[in-house]
Amino acid sequence: MAEAAAQFHKALEQLALLPDGRERQQRELELRSALGTVLFAVKGQAAPETGQAFTRARELWEQLGSPPGFLRAAYGEASYHAFRGELDAALCLDESLLRLSHNGRSALAAGTALHVKGFRTPARH
Repeated sequence: MAEAAAQFHKALEQLALLPDGRERQQRELELRSALGTVLFAVKGQAAPETGQAFTRARELWEQLGSPPGFLRAAYGEASYHAFRGELDAALCLDESLLRLSHNGRSALAAGTALHVKGFRTPARH
């Protein structure tokens, strides 16, 4: 996994040499999402590097119109905040997934948001 992280970093360095545009953003989203997943295993769920990868991936995801194939970008950033105990930030990101689903854009976003929100919302008795 450490070697995979190193290769993703090299790929991102090379990607930076390409002209900015939608295609480059799409490729960066793919790389950052995958890097975040690898860093979860290598550095840990709450490591700053993991958060940086997922934060950038989520930014790109939103810029590209929130493609459903990359929900892990938003989910990964929300999980990062949850593992750090930053529950307000995690819930805010979960709410954005719910808003996406309410706009009729993604049933998968709704399922993902409700699933993670259930784990992150304190039980009320």
